[in-house]
Amino acid sequence: AGRRLYNISLTQNKAVVSIVCQIDASDGSKTVTFRSPLQVYNEFPIAMELLYRDASHQLVSLGAIQPRSEFSVPLTVAYRGELYCKPVDMGYQVSSTSIPWREGLTSHQKIRSTLQCQPETPGNPTFYANVEAVKDDLTWVEGTSGSAPCFVLHLRPTAVLHNRLPYPVFYLMQGAAEEAGLGAGLHCSLYTYSTREAVMEIQVKNYLGKEWVGKLNISNAMQELSVCT
Repeated sequence: AGRRLYNISLTQNKAVVSIVCQIDASDGSKTVTFRSPLQVYNEFPIAMELLYRDASHQLVSLGAIQPRSEFSVPLTVAYRGELYCKPVDMGYQVSSTSIPWREGLTSHQKIRSTLQCQPETPGNPTFYANVEAVKDDLTWVEGTSGSAPCFVLHLRPTAVLHNRLPYPVFYLMQGAAEEAGLGAGLHCSLYTYSTREAVMEIQVKNYLGKEWVGKLNISNAMQELSVCT
């Protein structure tokens, strides 16, 4: 099992591109997959549409990536196209900027960014998505991988709320019009949190005959263990 990179030449212009041969072993059998070296993994619990700009600068859809699924970007787009995304059927426009990852071709650092999708209906909150470009860990390279887009682009929510209490909680994000509920032991993604500092109001209703209310300051710099006050 593993992933091997091979260089191939196009028959028309002799340009060299790379493909990945991925071998997966399960239950005594092997599955061999030839694919593009650039993949997108959707870690959202909702489907995300992937798009690119063609030669005429028009946005073209590559398809929808289902939750917890990966998508291999076509070779022509992986080498020359700029990728965009948006949530499927949630009333949002395409991200205002493309997914940045090409900087990683000359750097060994992970590339992180936050994309914004504006609402189609004015007044609704903006949708945010974190992107992390991680260099693919290949087991073998036949030729050179210097210019090959060997990356996995992870699409993630900016924040995830987990309720570890044995009671339902209700939360209200700063600027939101209505509160939302979260059952005991469940979790949910916060799509409209921008990674800047925000205040979340949390309520536990009818616990010991009383209503409990607290506020939590959320930011990238918050401690791993924070207290609601």
